[in-house]
Formats: sequence, C-alpha cells, structure tokens
Amino acid sequence: MPPVSELSGYILFLPSASSVSVPYWQVESGAIVASGDLHLTGGGPLLPGDGAAQTVLALIPTADAAVSWSPLGELSPKQAQTAARIKAQQQSLSHDGELHIVTVTASSHENAALTPAGEPQILAALMSTQTLKTGLDILAAHGCDPDILLPTGLVITTPGSGFLRVTVGEEGFVRGPMLVIPNELALVTAIIGESPITDLNATQTDTALLAAFADPAINMRVGAFAKRRARSGITVQQWKILGALLLTGLLASLLLAVATWVKYDRAITREDAATLAAIQKLVPNATNVTQGQIELSRTLASRGAAAQMSPLAASAYTILQQFPSVTLRDLRYNGDGILAFTLAAPNVDGINQALLIMQQQGYKVTATPRQEASGLAMADISMRAQ
Repeated sequence: MPPVSELSGYILFLPSASSVSVPYWQVESGAIVASGDLHLTGGGPLLPGDGAAQTVLALIPTADAAVSWSPLGELSPKQAQTAARIKAQQQSLSHDGELHIVTVTASSHENAALTPAGEPQILAALMSTQTLKTGLDILAAHGCDPDILLPTGLVITTPGSGFLRVTVGEEGFVRGPMLVIPNELALVTAIIGESPITDLNATQTDTALLAAFADPAINMRVGAFAKRRARSGITVQQWKILGALLLTGLLASLLLAVATWVKYDRAITREDAATLAAIQKLVPNATNVTQGQIELSRTLASRGAAAQMSPLAASAYTILQQFPSVTLRDLRYNGDGILAFTLAAPNVDGINQALLIMQQQGYKVTATPRQEASGLAMADISMRAQ
C-alpha cells in the first residue's frame, strides 16, 4: 500500500433505499481536506470534479454488516476461512435472504491485539446481498463506483484491552476485542455490562479513517460484487498494428492468387501444346489449337472418316468451348464408332460438367480419371452415340 501521505480520494457511506444524503470525507495527500453530506437528489454526479476517477472507500453501516473472528487453530487458512464462513452464517439470525460473506486472515497487528500470543485469526464480514446491491445501485446512478467496501466497525483496529466508543459521521459503534456492536444503550449494556468505555475524539477518528483508507482490514468488493474494470479503447499504436496485419494478410492473399493463376496458366499452356502436338500428327501444318481443329476436320473428311467421326468430334468441341479451363488432347478415332480423347484441367469440376452435358445430349460416355505429376486433373474419355 502507498504511504498515507500519498493517498487521495473519497470516503463515504453506502446509502440505503431511504437515504437522502450520505456523509463523506475528501482525502488529498494523506489528509482530510473536506467533509460533509452528499445529497442523493437529482441525477447528477455525486462526487465533485473528477472524484469518480479517484479511489473511493464506501463504509457499510454497523447494523447492516456483521463481523466476527475465528481462531485459525490447526486448520489450513483455506479450511479455517470455510469454517469461519459457516460460523458467520449460523450466527446471522438477523439477516434474512441471501448473504454476501467475505473472509480473510486478520492482519498481524489485529492478531497481536486479540491474544497475548498473537494467535492467527480469521476475520469474517457478512451482509444481505440485496442491501449491498441497493447501495451500489444508488451510487452507480450518481456516477460513483466504490473500490473498497468496508464495515464501519473495522475502521478501528482491535484495542489491546477495554472498549472504544466511536462516531463516524452519524454512525456510532462500540469496538472491543473481537467485538463490533452498534452504540445502542440497551445492546451495549447487555453485552459489555458496566465495563468502562473510552470515547475517541474527532482527530483520532480522522486518523483511523485515513489508516483504514490506506489499508482496509477487509474489502467486501469481491466475488459477485467485484468491481468491473473499465474497457479501454483501442490505442493509436494498436490501430497501426491491426492495419499492418490486415495489409500483410491482403498481400499474402494476392500473392497466393497470382501464384495459383500462374500455375494454372502454365499448366493450360502445356496442355494446349500437347493438344496441338496430337493434332499435328494428322495435320502437320496446324499452328494453333483452334486452327488445328478446323484443319483436322478437313483432313478427316478427306479420308472418309468424317461421316462417323465428325458429329462426335463436333459435339465434343462445342461442349468443351463452354469450359475454357478444360483442354483436349490425344484425340483418336479407330473407325469403330468410338471417339477417344483425353481431357485436362486444373481441377475435376470442369471435366465433370463437360461429361454431364455430353450425357445429357444423348452420348454414351465413359471416363477414367487420373492426376498428372504437375497437379492437373486428367480424364481418359471414350464417347460414342447411343
């Protein structure tokens, strides 16, 4: 914890549903510089200036928060805290409904004051969850979100002996060894009888408030009531990093697309060359695939095979023109009514679509798929009329 001289912020009381104002103390550089009442009327900010951005300690009235101590004994700290929770809940006869219970190992100063040997103690604090929620909701409606929730009776550390009567704002309580009770005559008399009580003056009380602000004995702002951290916006540096990542991703996608296009373009060029080489076996003077197809038809016609082959070849060429990525190679006709050829494409989709159209047009088609070492999809096709 920072030294008391460096502390700044606010101490105020947790309001109830019937509260119209709450006492407060303003702390600057480890000193109380202002105090009074903050009115809960209207919907404006409760704390002046930038108070909502400073540390805020909310005190819980003694009647709303019960505290108790249990010896650690031979139990582990975790086991002792569980036992202390159960004990506190069993003793909370005046609290109905769901309870918010917090346990901690008492501070070394607190332990030393409790027993001569300084036997470790577990400190437990509990209150109604509904009462706590109501108080926090009222403060939130006025722009205040406390960092610390402390039962008022724990503002004063356990005295080594005897009892202290303390007034914090309008809240009065009696503090003794392992004891915090409201300053109500009948209750005080019933519990401590005629034991002497020492009254703390205002200066001593302010000193205790500052000590509790610097190092609270317990903070009930945990669990379901833990303070939510505000989400910070994206900084300029973070925007730059996101922009760089986005640009890198776009460049990588573009390079991948270009590399894929180059790969397929080279494969198609190779297949066009293979197809042209197959045509040139029959039409040596062919210089490109399109011109070669025309010359091939003429050559076949001159050889008398056109009557049987031309309809098949013409249909095949017409269908394949719908799929620019599919190339034709190794065209063969053996005079048995079957046109044999090989199709090549970057993937099988174009080949399958071409074959489907051939079948829909009434041709009987068989295909044997394979893949070339370059990655191209290949299919050896036989095509004949039904």
